[in-house]
Amino acid sequence: MLRSKSLLDNFDLVEDIDEQSATLYKGGILFPLYCRGSAGSPSITINGGEAKFNFKWGNQAARLGVTPGTCAWGDRGGGPGERSSLCFSPSMPGGVEFIENLRNPDITTPIKIASPCPPRPDCLVAEKFNSIEQTPERCP
Repeated sequence: MLRSKSLLDNFDLVEDIDEQSATLYKGGILFPLYCRGSAGSPSITINGGEAKFNFKWGNQAARLGVTPGTCAWGDRGGGPGERSSLCFSPSMPGGVEFIENLRNPDITTPIKIASPCPPRPDCLVAEKFNSIEQTPERCP
């Protein structure tokens, strides 16, 4: 987990995202998502075994720093029409800790985004917390 006021403290890790963790994804590049907590209450709903975190997109790449209360891709902020919700199981490793971290502006969490087939129209799906590794899409 990245525990700093800014990703600049971990710049060596984030600077190499393009080479170390970017993966071809149906003709494009998929990067890890980084979400930074805030002092306010996060917008999280839990329904059954699934949590849904509604977030605001940062306007710059995570490698340049993630503003408290926002999420950003490693190489850029969010784009027009991109989903701004993250779905995950609170019982998955790191799930409860992620919810707690969302209340702390000093913690930025890297998240591996899953590639469900077909993609969910309502949210990005967290596959693993505290990880920047990516796996290619394996849809037929």
